[in-house]
Amino acid sequence: GGGLQLIDDFSRRLLEQPLMIGALFIVLTIFIGAILDMPFALYKTFFLEARFGFNKTTPALYITDLIKQTLLFLIIGVPLFFVALWLMQTSGDLWWLYLWLVWMAFNLLAMLIYPIWIAPLFNKFEPLQDESVSKSVTELMQRTGFKVQGLFVVDGSRRSAHSNAYFTGLGKSKRVVFFDTQIGRAHV
Repeated sequence: GGGLQLIDDFSRRLLEQPLMIGALFIVLTIFIGAILDMPFALYKTFFLEARFGFNKTTPALYITDLIKQTLLFLIIGVPLFFVALWLMQTSGDLWWLYLWLVWMAFNLLAMLIYPIWIAPLFNKFEPLQDESVSKSVTELMQRTGFKVQGLFVVDGSRRSAHSNAYFTGLGKSKRVVFFDTQIGRAHV
């Protein structure tokens, strides 16, 4: 519909350096997409999830999370765009290979730092205190040869009444996380 051309024209009017134009184009496209998606995200969180009794997110928490996500995008995503565009501009026919290597390295780094530095920006994590759940999960991990650095409980009830659990991390940051909505309701 010409929207991408408008964003490109706007970026070119503001800047002259190709890497800056490309990065601004990507950032503006993502932000405009996020703004267009916001009514659907708000509906999902505050109407659909609430309709079934799952939503626990307050408007203040929603806005705080949105600000944190935006700052992380600017701090992590924008430099990654510059690296990608620079590789595309300077690496010749093998740009895709170098970009893939950078992307894989970034993903491995993200798996290391997410549980330790990023996830705690949004939630509070505490060691699992429920001995019976801890014992069951530890025995299961021993049987399967899965090693983690800890079992944690996250304050998922701040946002949702859903019960959930996940494992995350890589190496010494690997951990199993249970939502606090799950602990005490059923045993593993």
